[in-house]
Amino acid sequence: MPEIKAVTKSAPNGKNQPEDAPDSNAPVTLFAEQPERLKKINELRKLIENYDDCNRRSDDLFLCRFLFCCDWDVEEAFGRIVKLIKLKEANPDWFFHKPIATYSELLNRNVKFTLEHRDRRGRRVFVTRLGAIDFSNMAVTDLANLDDIWFELMLNELETLENGVTCLIDMSGYSLKSFRFLTPQNIRIGSAKTDLLPLKNIEFHVVNSSIFMNAAIAILYPMLSKKIKDQVRFHYSNWESLHEYIPADILPQEYGGTSGKQFDFKTIYGQVLDRPHEFDRLLAYGVRKNVTTNVVTSTTAASKGKGTKTKGKHKDADKKKPLQAGPVAIPSERVPSADTRARFFAEFNNLLDGIAREALVSLSSLEQNTAKQFRSVEDAIQDLEQLYNEKVLTEITKYDGALDELKSKVSPCFSEVPQSIRDIVEGARNKAGQCGKETLDRVHAIEKNIRAHIAEGAEKVKQIIAIGQKCLSDNSWIGDQISCALQNAPVAVSIVEEIVRDAAVLIGQTSREVSLLAKDTEQCLAAAVQDAALEFNDMLTKVVECLDESEDSASDAPPESGN
Repeated sequence: MPEIKAVTKSAPNGKNQPEDAPDSNAPVTLFAEQPERLKKINELRKLIENYDDCNRRSDDLFLCRFLFCCDWDVEEAFGRIVKLIKLKEANPDWFFHKPIATYSELLNRNVKFTLEHRDRRGRRVFVTRLGAIDFSNMAVTDLANLDDIWFELMLNELETLENGVTCLIDMSGYSLKSFRFLTPQNIRIGSAKTDLLPLKNIEFHVVNSSIFMNAAIAILYPMLSKKIKDQVRFHYSNWESLHEYIPADILPQEYGGTSGKQFDFKTIYGQVLDRPHEFDRLLAYGVRKNVTTNVVTSTTAASKGKGTKTKGKHKDADKKKPLQAGPVAIPSERVPSADTRARFFAEFNNLLDGIAREALVSLSSLEQNTAKQFRSVEDAIQDLEQLYNEKVLTEITKYDGALDELKSKVSPCFSEVPQSIRDIVEGARNKAGQCGKETLDRVHAIEKNIRAHIAEGAEKVKQIIAIGQKCLSDNSWIGDQISCALQNAPVAVSIVEEIVRDAAVLIGQTSREVSLLAKDTEQCLAAAVQDAALEFNDMLTKVVECLDESEDSASDAPPESGN
């Protein structure tokens, strides 16, 4: 298997020459001939270095991972990195966190590795053999650490960042007893980590799954994110189906391949274990830096008169200025000329029109902001309903015949399994439906409050427009009209400032309510799914115990005498 190598410092198109070990303060070296990309790398580096007082990785190659998967959107890439930092801080054991030499035994168990060649779309092929896992002395977090090690190598290739990774998951030999490790919490953390992988294109191809594995997956499926669900394909033992994605000539015979080669694990793991410096330097990231240094740096920047601009969804905060009345005619004891009168009324009408528009924009922003959040909640509920109606129940129906045949031909231990699965799924569906109803009731209450606020704001806008009309209708002399306009301009500004301020308050309040609503809904759905998973595990445990008892009874029975 050829060695996985990083891109060269001088080759933006990804030559197979390794880059030096990245340094968080290293100068820009990638995409030297592409100024726009070079600029985005520097922008993202600045955001990372100013994020907190910890030593964060910010070398070119690392930053390119996130820029590639976010279509070179700096704000989106930064947000993805921040989410990954927070997930790692909350779950450190799920990430690479020890010297690479300590992983030698794990690597030699042949659970995870990459193939020599890429698939039809130029993607690296990453193999996971679940049957090789011994859960009696191996934790779920060990598997997550192995993922980190291999993806660290694969993501050092620009070709991989551009094309993606294909994950081949082999479930042959995977024991029912190992399902005790598939808790909702483990699945949620693993799913979140997978979602944050800096890869735009990643697919999962599952092979050698059994009837019971398929039933278990149907129960656990709701806990995966929609993104991951859309990327998973089940081939069972249909090698022709698998070869549509991963060509047979790069696979060994055990996967229907024609390469004629077996896995050379010694060479495979040499790629990892022969690079202690490259891996162990990663352990320095996330460690708190000298706080004093940051303070001095900030003070120095301030003394130069350069403020830090806010980016992303907060970027408009720097542009907000106090509302001003705008240009109006200067008061004069003389009767203004015709040109002055015309100019004054034009400016005054522009002023009223402008501040009225600003108020309406604020109200429209409020409506759009909350409507978007409501749609996300409603879409999630619809996805759940679709999942249970079209996915889970359909899959369960497929298993009924096979399960009935299994219980009659193999063992009475399986006699109650089909109905138990249906009951578990139906119970989870009913609980999820109740979660959805409670969520929509709260959404409608929030919407009602917003509609009332918008109607109240619209009435205030009418008051602003009426000010100019009143000055014209109540005063026949132009001097009095001008005086009235000047006196009432601050009132108009005050009204629109009130509208904008109230809208901002309501946006913040609604955002908090929707955030709490989403959290409550997620907890409600998680509880429903967790109950189903626990019931499913209990059912599997009973089946396994029954099989064990049957096996013990058979071994204790006296042998039949010959005729």
